[in-house]
Amino acid sequence: MDIIIVGIGGQGTILASKVLCDALVEEGYDVKKSEVHGMSQRGGSVITHVRFSKKKVYSPLIRVNSADIVLSFNEDETRRYSYLAKEDSRVIQLTDEDKKKVFSQSLNMFGLGKLSKLVDVSIDSWYKSFRNNIKKFYDENIKAFEIGRNEGIK
Repeated sequence: MDIIIVGIGGQGTILASKVLCDALVEEGYDVKKSEVHGMSQRGGSVITHVRFSKKKVYSPLIRVNSADIVLSFNEDETRRYSYLAKEDSRVIQLTDEDKKKVFSQSLNMFGLGKLSKLVDVSIDSWYKSFRNNIKKFYDENIKAFEIGRNEGIK
C-alpha cells in the first residue's frame, strides 16, 4: 500500500509519518519512507511517501497515479500532489472544522486516527508507536487520535 502525507512546515507531517511507520513495522510490514521538507521550517511544502507491504518493498518513492491514500493537512498541498494519487484513492483532507475538534498541535494525530481505519494495524501497535515517538502533549495527541479514529472516514 502507498500513502502520501502532505502539509506545510509545522503541521506535524514528519511526526505523523514516523508514528505511522513505527506502527506498521510493529505489525511486521516491510516499510519504506521518504521525506521532502526543504523550506518546511518557514511554512513551505512537506511531503512524505510511505510504502509498506508484507512482502519486500524496494523503493520509498510513490509513482505518479499510484498512491492508495492521501492524508493532507492543507488543501493547497492536496492539489499540489494530487498527481500522485490513483483515480480511486482515498483522500483524507483535514478542514478548518477538523481544527476546531482537537488541540491545535494534535491535528496530525487526529488525521492519523482517521487513517487508522484504512490500514491493518492493531490499536496496541499504534499506542506503542505513540509511546516511542510522542514527547510533547502526549495526552492531547492520544485524545486527538481517538477522536479521529472514532469519527472515521466519511
